[in-house]
Amino acid sequence: MKTVIYEPNNRDRKNYIINEKFLQFSKDFNFGVYACQAYRPETKGKVESLAKCIDEIRVHNKEFENEEELNAIVEKLEQKINNRISTATGLPPNELFYKHEFSVLKKNQVGPAMYSLYQQHKVERKVNDLGLVSYANNLYSVPISYAGKVVSLVINEDKLNIWFNNNKIAYHDLLSDKQKYKKVITEEHLIDMYKHNNLFSGNNEKLYETARETLKVLKIFNKEGSDNNG
Repeated sequence: MKTVIYEPNNRDRKNYIINEKFLQFSKDFNFGVYACQAYRPETKGKVESLAKCIDEIRVHNKEFENEEELNAIVEKLEQKINNRISTATGLPPNELFYKHEFSVLKKNQVGPAMYSLYQQHKVERKVNDLGLVSYANNLYSVPISYAGKVVSLVINEDKLNIWFNNNKIAYHDLLSDKQKYKKVITEEHLIDMYKHNNLFSGNNEKLYETARETLKVLKIFNKEGSDNNG
């Protein structure tokens, strides 16, 4: 997954690039990132073991009629799997966990404040003809080439990240809750929009000057009227 690793880890185990946000996450929660070799199930024993658990659950398909019966089947399998001796460690998962891992995890507790940094809210929006998307009664810019397309808005604290097909195409600082009916546009996006509409064709000096003046006006407009609807 590109949310974890950018390049696959093939022959050279050191030849991979970890997603910078996930790397920071691992540091905040005090765990290391170890990339298994791609397309080699022998190096991913824990993942393969989980797949076997799913297969064991599938055996009981249609043997239950309600949620309570399903929970009972899962609980029985849980006890069976957690007490089964692992061929990799020579110990059942329960024994390994409580003897070696539980105390370490207790020392590595993370407070609620750290979790809140990684909580995200995601919505989808259609980009309008001017290359703008709406969120919380404000408009934010994206490259004009995405006009008419549906993009994903990922809100994390005071940041708005805009994605299309797993690629981040824009990011902005969110306006405050008091600011309504404002526009947040980057100079790059504004210039692209002017060029797309053949404005100031052949006159780059006028193009950039107009873009800068427009952004100055927007900046003033966004600061004013933040305590009301305009």
